[in-house]
Amino acid sequence: MKSRYVYKYTLMLLDGAVLYGILTLFSVYRTELDFVTEYWYRAVLPMVLTWIVLEAIGGYNINMDMQSLSYTSRHILAMPIVIALTIMTVYLFSYKPSLQFSRSVLPAGFLSFLLMSLLYRRLINRLLSKARRKRYFAIIGTGEQAQELYRSYKDSAMEQSLRFFDENDITVGKPIYDEGSPLIEGNMLETITRSKEQCDGIIITETKIKLHEELFSKLVKFHFTGVPLIPIRAFYEQNFRKMPVFVLNQWWLIEDDLLIASDPIFRRIKNIVDLLLAFFLFIITLPLIVVIAVAVAFDSRGGIIYKQMRVGKNEIPFTMYKFRTMTEHSDQGDKYVRREDQRVTRVGRLLRLMRLDELPQLVNVLRGEMSLIGPRAEWVEIIHEYEEKIRYYHFRHIVKPGITGWAQVNYKYGENVQDTIEKLQYDLYYISHYSLLLDFDIILKTLYVMVFGKGR
Repeated sequence: MKSRYVYKYTLMLLDGAVLYGILTLFSVYRTELDFVTEYWYRAVLPMVLTWIVLEAIGGYNINMDMQSLSYTSRHILAMPIVIALTIMTVYLFSYKPSLQFSRSVLPAGFLSFLLMSLLYRRLINRLLSKARRKRYFAIIGTGEQAQELYRSYKDSAMEQSLRFFDENDITVGKPIYDEGSPLIEGNMLETITRSKEQCDGIIITETKIKLHEELFSKLVKFHFTGVPLIPIRAFYEQNFRKMPVFVLNQWWLIEDDLLIASDPIFRRIKNIVDLLLAFFLFIITLPLIVVIAVAVAFDSRGGIIYKQMRVGKNEIPFTMYKFRTMTEHSDQGDKYVRREDQRVTRVGRLLRLMRLDELPQLVNVLRGEMSLIGPRAEWVEIIHEYEEKIRYYHFRHIVKPGITGWAQVNYKYGENVQDTIEKLQYDLYYISHYSLLLDFDIILKTLYVMVFGKGR
């Protein structure tokens, strides 16, 4: 617990010193030195606002992966917010010239701070990685939820280890999931007591587990002395950024964290942003669209645009447009596009890698059938199968499908029902955690996929 506060306040002091120094240097460059020294407190306001905004996005959280694209997107977006807040505050006190910066100081200063603060955060994160690998989470339970938890952990970049405990000592010594997975342990209370400083939390995975009074009292004591009890859903959302479908119930749809998806003001704002950005993107990419259309036409026989019935918001079907990337009539075969699929054309393979085959979907956005960001629009032919086999699959249809989305940038192209379940968990996370920060995160990850050819 103490290390978290040391980390937080040390990093805050470092941010404050760096930002204060940068703004002072730019002020010296733009004005007289005596003016800067006389009004030395001028840089305090943006410094305090920076602390507040970075605290809000997790910039001082010791468990935050500062090297991830997710954090980078938040940090980038935080800087214009701080600038805007600074300008607004200074405007309110415009009668005090001592608070005012030269026009170029704030943009240049915060751009420099952005680059420097991201750089030393990445360096600090690397130093902390070794320490995090010595820490662990204690998992009570060895059933299906515990096994699913380990499977998600194995596919994540999480550095702390997981230790699984069976309080009944029935499965002690057996692997939790498969060969090579952690062995189930006993004597949980003794283990955590002995290594309390290394334990980041306790997760109870069995919903029907009967905790005897002594065990429960001990867990509560741990909770209030630095080893928190963490609900499994919260653990998933915080560390894997997806919603575990196996812990949801039928009342989840009407819980508070889903109300934003049905809020009329939210819908109007998102629709307006979608229309404006889609129109702008269509105009600037029009020359590229023409080039791609010519390449598709010369590469293989068939139409340039591929049309397919997809399921939209409220399960209303619509015709979705894409550049054709496969041989003609290929959709009559396998429902899934496999790795090295022979049906994909030469030009189509390149378009899929860079996600450029989806540019015609801008028309669907302009027609109000899709959003720029949301769950993937699935084929009508396979929706009924998914809804029969996957609980809560229909929840993803309470919002418009998107050209890109949280599932698309975090999980591979689906090839079976299990992949679809994994992608659903990301979609449900997006629906219940929609925010400007999350959308910006998705945009950055989408650009990464396009630039480095990670699509399929």
